[in-house]
Amino acid sequence: MIDFLQKIVKNCLYQQDYKQLGRLPKFFNTKEKQPIDQYELDMWPGYSCAVKCLTEGFFLNVDTSTKFIQKKTVLDLLNELKGKKYSNQEI
Repeated sequence: MIDFLQKIVKNCLYQQDYKQLGRLPKFFNTKEKQPIDQYELDMWPGYSCAVKCLTEGFFLNVDTSTKFIQKKTVLDLLNELKGKKYSNQEI
């Protein structure tokens, strides 16, 4: 029954264009991302979900979640440091 409830929640979030990231039940909508240009980040809104079986019945917990994604890659940062004349040893 728990698997059935989890599938219902997942299907509802998938219909709203949310994508599951990672193996934990956290879902984020990449289409509604908010850029934070000052820090070169993107903020993705999302939800985390948990279903548990208790003695009184089932417990469904849906909570808001936010994921911050850095726009620069590690390679971009390394190239930036090399452009500032840092040596490989300093990097």
